Amino acid sequence: MQAKYEQMNYRLADKLADPKTLLEIVDEGIKNNELATNCFAELLEQLYRSDKVQTLVSIDSYNLLYRPSEYLSFRYENNKRLRGKIPPHDFALVRLLMKFDGHFMRNGVKLFATSHHDRFNHIMKPEDIDFYEGYHQRVANLPLNDFRNAMHYFTLTEWMPEAFDREWELETLFMETQGNWQAFKHSMLTYNKMHYSK
Repeated sequence: MQAKYEQMNYRLADKLADPKTLLEIVDEGIKNNELATNCFAELLEQLYRSDKVQTLVSIDSYNLLYRPSEYLSFRYENNKRLRGKIPPHDFALVRLLMKFDGHFMRNGVKLFATSHHDRFNHIMKPEDIDFYEGYHQRVANLPLNDFRNAMHYFTLTEWMPEAFDREWELETLFMETQGNWQAFKHSMLTYNKMHYSK
């Protein structure tokens, strides 16, 4: 065990003393999987301090990072909510992305989004996770043109089983949902297809 500890007891700087580009850090993380998380942390650190590279860090489904993962550990057996499963926020790689530190970026922005599509009657409010006041925004209903663009995108990417490429269908859906994405999804799950003659 001591030999294994001594073998793993090194830092990224020991293996990659003076990287000239960000790609060298990425290549080192790919080559040495034991250092992959360290390389990712160093990459984020360099991007945060860069004046040359414009950076966007986007995290979707942030609230799911507080749910139990599929990985088991006896250390979490005493927690009734976790039932012996490790929460994602206890993984080093995930914890790097969970920080509310976008204001430290010199030339970039960090965005978070929460998702509630698979949760019944559940809304996660910013104060539930001690989020800073004034840094959150709730997505309003989409205007008709944005709703049209979203439907066109979902049709092109085959994200939905049915294509909505006719204008009368789009306008009917917009009238029924008023551009509310949750109402549109509920309508799709309830009726499953357009209920008008084609």
